[in-house]
Amino acid sequence: FKTINDSLGHHVGDRALVKVADILRATFRRSDIIARLGGDEFGILALESSDESSESLVERLRDRVREFNASSPEPFQLDISVGMSRQEDDPGVRLDDLVAEADSAMYREKHEKRAATMKGR
Repeated sequence: FKTINDSLGHHVGDRALVKVADILRATFRRSDIIARLGGDEFGILALESSDESSESLVERLRDRVREFNASSPEPFQLDISVGMSRQEDDPGVRLDDLVAEADSAMYREKHEKRAATMKGR
């Protein structure tokens, strides 16, 4: 969002953040906790079990971001990093552990994106 804020202004950056929030809400369940960890970094805590894997949920999010970028008249493209953790029927799981797991997954994704970008140069 820094690039959007710096090049197009904070009012456009705010609009981009609202678009991301809309996409996140449309992708995940109401029972999931969605948090902005910083900048373009988001963590998802899935608190109810589901047959759908974390990977398929994150891929659905990526698809929706790609769809937005392909069809939006906005003067920006969205690019977010996301990590997800799940509460798998363990009533003793600590919230701190779930947040740390989501944060770790998000940083792995960021690292993979950077590596792919560097490899493509």
